[in-house]
Amino acid sequence: MDRQTKKTFDTAYSAIWASYEEYLVKERGNSSATIKTKKALVNAYTHRVQEGDLPLRAATITGLTPQVSSHHIGEYSKGVQPTSVAQAISVLDEFFTFLERQGTVAVNPIFRPADLIVTWHAPGALSDDEVEAIFHLLPVHDIAWVEARDRAILHLYYDAELDPSQLFSLTASAFDGERLRVRGGRDRSLATLKLPRVAAEALSNYLLLWPGSFLPDDPLFRHHRYHRGVNQKGHARFLQMKAEHLQLRYTARLLRMAGVKRRMAERPKQGRTRTPPKWQRGADKDWDFEALILAFRQTHPRWD
Repeated sequence: MDRQTKKTFDTAYSAIWASYEEYLVKERGNSSATIKTKKALVNAYTHRVQEGDLPLRAATITGLTPQVSSHHIGEYSKGVQPTSVAQAISVLDEFFTFLERQGTVAVNPIFRPADLIVTWHAPGALSDDEVEAIFHLLPVHDIAWVEARDRAILHLYYDAELDPSQLFSLTASAFDGERLRVRGGRDRSLATLKLPRVAAEALSNYLLLWPGSFLPDDPLFRHHRYHRGVNQKGHARFLQMKAEHLQLRYTARLLRMAGVKRRMAERPKQGRTRTPPKWQRGADKDWDFEALILAFRQTHPRWD
């Protein structure tokens, strides 16, 4: 690109970006750090477009075509993590969507490659090292029975594979030392479950440290300021909603603190995939991610 053409390109781009930055501040409420990141990505893209080989080159920001865009995004994708590519495409798509609404460009030239997996998820199972890292992050509560309660919930949720509704509906009479009566299935009928040794020990330790006494219909897991009363079911529901709220807020933070890396979602080749039962995967190697999150949100100070 000759000097005069480059000057024309830069002048047009500067005016467009000034308008877009004003939009990001006033309409989107973006912080200065977010705007700086977006500008760096858009600048890198426009620089690549300016220096491209003919005919894959644009003399003006408004002269970009889907063909030019797809070529440069494809070149950028080589050797770059899919998450980084997805972030760049998202920023560029937002930028050109704004220009399209303003009438600066006739059509948004950005598109997502068909073979790009842009979603990621928290891992369904953690390695032994990741499990240890998360256990080290769990705060020690100054009330011994509260910590014992949280550990018991962890083991029941993971080892015994109970769901939150079953956990918070358990009563004191449901546990007899090694077996637990839980409600399950569509009809919510009672069933007797033999607990794994570690889960039974954790639950026994919790009951041993509990400073008061349990009546048969008392909820097994309770807030440390719980008082026996007429609204026991409502209180159990409060605990469940509190746990669900904390899960949404602290999941990413816990993983980041423990050094657990985000893992790309694998696209199934054909049909639906099914996760094998835990007894097939091996309980000693594969840890249920949700159980660890439950332990974290139970032991987080805001829970109490």
